[in-house]
Amino acid sequence: MERLYREYGERGLVVLAVNFQESPDTVKRFMAAFRKGERTWDEAFLGPSGRREDQATAPEMIAIAAKVLSQPPEIVKLGIAYYDPESRISVADVQRVVDWYKAQSMLKGEIDVPALIDKRYAIVVP
Repeated sequence: MERLYREYGERGLVVLAVNFQESPDTVKRFMAAFRKGERTWDEAFLGPSGRREDQATAPEMIAIAAKVLSQPPEIVKLGIAYYDPESRISVADVQRVVDWYKAQSMLKGEIDVPALIDKRYAIVVP
């Protein structure tokens, strides 16, 4: 899937529409693997209470991230991010990001945030 791009504003994933139309099974398989990766990441850093509590696999995850990011593990440890283990998306959070960009005069016109989310693949936070 050479047309995959990772964006880091509202930590979202963008797959060009042509892939959705041409390869829906590929997109579904990718999303299943992506969600599995997020669950694996969270399991390394969250305790039973849902709070940050490094587990036995945390050093391995930090080492992988450090290698991919070309950063020392000590730096990676300072920025452990939370990822929803089901890769759910919050329409309200995306709307807040859009509103912020509009307030900064970085977006013109109206954006229908719910229309941006393809519910065939996305899990929307209720």
